[in-house]
Amino acid sequence: MHSENIDERVPAINLLVVCSFIMLAGGLWVDMFTGFFVLEVGLDLKLSLIYKLIMLFVIFNIITMLSIRVATVVFFILTGLLFSTGVMFLNFGQLNLFLKDLAAALKLIVPVTIFSYLFLIAKYDLNILIKWGRLALWSNFIALNVNLFIGLLGFGYKSYEFGNGEGIGINGYYTAGNELGGVFVLFFSYALIRAWDKNKFLYLLLSILTLIWGVLIATKTTILSSILLVSLIPIFAERNLFFFLTPLKLILTSFLLFMSVFSYIYISPMLSSLTIWERFVWIYESKGILGLILSGRELYSTNLLVIFSEKYSVVQWLFGAGVSGIMQYTDKFSAEIDIVDIFVWLGSFGVFIMLITLFLFIWHSYQALKISSSQYAPAAAVSNIILISLSFLSGHIITSGILGFGWALLNGMVLTDIYLNRLKKC
Repeated sequence: MHSENIDERVPAINLLVVCSFIMLAGGLWVDMFTGFFVLEVGLDLKLSLIYKLIMLFVIFNIITMLSIRVATVVFFILTGLLFSTGVMFLNFGQLNLFLKDLAAALKLIVPVTIFSYLFLIAKYDLNILIKWGRLALWSNFIALNVNLFIGLLGFGYKSYEFGNGEGIGINGYYTAGNELGGVFVLFFSYALIRAWDKNKFLYLLLSILTLIWGVLIATKTTILSSILLVSLIPIFAERNLFFFLTPLKLILTSFLLFMSVFSYIYISPMLSSLTIWERFVWIYESKGILGLILSGRELYSTNLLVIFSEKYSVVQWLFGAGVSGIMQYTDKFSAEIDIVDIFVWLGSFGVFIMLITLFLFIWHSYQALKISSSQYAPAAAVSNIILISLSFLSGHIITSGILGFGWALLNGMVLTDIYLNRLKKC
């Protein structure tokens, strides 16, 4: 950092950095207000899209101030990811299609840019990242709970709409239940590890809240994720002992075996009497285990890939056809499996950037998990495992419009564990 002669710009940089973290802290609040205006006022003001564009503009300017080399790499990535958006706008010239393509590209641009930014901030001033990054995480956790409480009061969207205002599951003013599931995993993993480290009784209370919200949101993703979160956090909280057999692991393994046997003996007969159980059995017998897990997404994927391979050339294979390009041939422009959606929207280049980003998330959380004093690594490791698994099974994770900034933020905070550990060794 010092070799790039930024000392005379420190006050300006510090001000912009604080502004950027305030914007990161407001991410889920703005998404909630966006949903409110759409549902209650009938106006789609594109607040979330505009907010993220301004945030990215501020962050990219800071990146250019801190490191021209990193800024060049980020600019190259942004150019590749926005290539199909520009080409399709020139082809169709329709603003609504352009906004769809831009929103799709931003879903991958946001985590890439923010993680690169936090990497630089960790080197520039670790204290700023520790202070303001923690504030941003808690702010979004509070926003998530406020939104769910609003949903509990009967306002906002339902996870599953049946028509005539009827439905089940609470979304509050976040528009997509599956995307809400990813945000739920991310911020509750952080809150749970902080509670575990502070007080086990507090962890118990927060675990109960986690399970309650998971059931009330009522999607398969959140119900399963809530159980996984409260089960895995204590194991990953062992940090450097995670890779060894410990009494805690034996206790939890015994408990899970007991619950499995209990479920088989007592709960299975009850479920078999319900219509939903018959539906699961029918899906399994007619479509197999893949059909049961993917719920038809394998058919959507096949259809999109066939359209893509028949209608588009090498350029689109490299940079994608965008949402607008797919919509020329089918209204179902998403397979709801992230790697397929990224490929048809943003091409091989998009898939490459996605895989590199996920690798960096996993690698840093793995390295930090080996540090006994790590604060963020357990939450990042648990959320990375769950979210990456969900992205290949139910989608709406990497392609989520409300998750990317928070995912990059939590994994960026893992860098504080790594750098603080290095300072201790010096």
